[in-house]
Amino acid sequence: MSQHLPTILDALWNNQDYRGLVHRFPVPTPAKAPLPELLHCLLLKGESHLQLEETVSARDTLLDAILVMEKRGRERRLPQMEFRALLGLIRANRLGGEPAKALQLLSRLRESRTVRTVVSEQELMLERGWSLLATGSDEAATVPRDLAEMGRCRLTTQGLLDLALLEAALLQREEFFSEALAVLSSLRDSAVIHLLSRARLSHTRGILLQRLQRYREASDSLERALAVYDHYQMQKRVIELRTLRARLLFQLGERQEAVRQLRTTRARAYELDLPLGSVLRVAEEFDCELSREGFPLRSLLATQAIPGFSPVIRELNDRIRQVAGSSLPVLILGETGVDKELTARAIHASSNRSQCELVTIHCPSLSETLFESTLFGHRRGAFTGATADRQGLAEQAEGGTLFLDEISEISPPIQAKLLRFLETGEYHVVGDNRVRRAEMRLLAASNHTYRGLLEDQGFRSDLLHRIAGAIIRLPSLQERREDIPLLLESWLLEWNAREGVRKIIAPAAIALLQNYHFPGNVRELRHLFQGAWEQASSNIRPEHFAIDRLPLPGAVRGNRCFEPGPLRQALSEFEKGYLQRTLQEVHFDKSHASRLLQISRQTLYTKLKQHGLLEAVLRG
Repeated sequence: MSQHLPTILDALWNNQDYRGLVHRFPVPTPAKAPLPELLHCLLLKGESHLQLEETVSARDTLLDAILVMEKRGRERRLPQMEFRALLGLIRANRLGGEPAKALQLLSRLRESRTVRTVVSEQELMLERGWSLLATGSDEAATVPRDLAEMGRCRLTTQGLLDLALLEAALLQREEFFSEALAVLSSLRDSAVIHLLSRARLSHTRGILLQRLQRYREASDSLERALAVYDHYQMQKRVIELRTLRARLLFQLGERQEAVRQLRTTRARAYELDLPLGSVLRVAEEFDCELSREGFPLRSLLATQAIPGFSPVIRELNDRIRQVAGSSLPVLILGETGVDKELTARAIHASSNRSQCELVTIHCPSLSETLFESTLFGHRRGAFTGATADRQGLAEQAEGGTLFLDEISEISPPIQAKLLRFLETGEYHVVGDNRVRRAEMRLLAASNHTYRGLLEDQGFRSDLLHRIAGAIIRLPSLQERREDIPLLLESWLLEWNAREGVRKIIAPAAIALLQNYHFPGNVRELRHLFQGAWEQASSNIRPEHFAIDRLPLPGAVRGNRCFEPGPLRQALSEFEKGYLQRTLQEVHFDKSHASRLLQISRQTLYTKLKQHGLLEAVLRG
């Protein structure tokens, strides 16, 4: 074992660089390594894992230390290190959700009399208090009194903080929030408390301030704790606090920001492959609170015309809000399945005609005769099968909005009648010579481009100019892949609420869907996800999807687009695309990207420079 390793690890510990300690310097365990140094390294690693609340890793490391002591104990008895290892193991069990096991180990440790100092007894009593509290036992309340009898003055500053947090937790359980806050306030400004302990203090203060309805102070206190947890990459704590801050923002009246943060938090949990059960439960509880306030989360999720936070969707939603305020006819263009009808509904709902009806006609499903009859209505006997009078949808849409889906599919004779109707507002019911009038706003949609419609010999250019007062182009799903997790989440909430179930989706399933191109766009994605949701009992995994329906990525697709070439060039192109995609996913956060890619920031910059991406990324 390197003779400098204990010194290096001590320096990292003193600088509170726990993440560096557990990852950058693995502890060697050769049989002939000096026992004190070996145990010291193992204990520092285990205690660092505990600081970061990585209980499984802490337990494994501390058990290694205990096994080493048992195997090599004949060399030299080290009671202080033995005590540290056992106390750490007790804490790991308690933090890992096994307080009963922690209490059993505590009893055995106290009976063994491994260390007989006042400080060690106080540490054991504090740990007993936390374990009793975790089991819900009222006996936990006796611990602060017993410690007071032993003399608080002997406690270290860290011990005083642990005791203050325990007293605050006990008072909080009895709903004495102001008293609990006062207990913590005495230690808040202590310069001796190290960074992570200060974060835990701010975390507890934030919860107490929220209970006292001092929401702004609570948000500030949690923000300080969040910055420290984020620094130490304690992702579960980060997710927990971001979810809590979303609640606070709602209570402060910042509803849109609250939902945005909640959505971002859940996307972050998906990305990090964290267990999402608790996060989703918090989100559903949050949804219930919002519903009681008459502001359900599902409504907030639907406040955008097209759900999403990608740049193209933000720009699209701005455009939709802009045209909704005018009376111009709107032409909505986009591929099949990109939610053109949803966009039409959003324009109508945001307009001053929202109190009247939105009437939709799907043009390709109607023949020439039926289209005219459906739009303008007909009299009994006007044609074969007309056995009764029928009101036209033009009359039904009076004062509201008429939406013609796939307008490019109507025949030239109907185009002429439609053009006259749009220009004059006049029409004839089929089988009736009387002139009627209707006033409405027209929305039309097509899966062709504007140029394609203009060059189409079967579509009148004068009608095109008449219906294209404003043009909205909807992006394909491939142009907004970063919105796929959000779309899945909104459908998951909707279906879970409808059926009264609590299903979640595995991060691997989201990754599977994000890596495929959907020719049918959002419609195809929804149908595929719905099939998987119906198959899954609780956790939606990749095997629940009809994989055969998913086209392979373009790089391995056996079609005419594939051109074999040098492997080096192919690998370089793949790496460039992968770097671009990763940076887009993390909104050009270079530190976050380097952690996901598991390379240093310097290596990331080097690769970006090699691929000619550095300047664009720095601007992004």
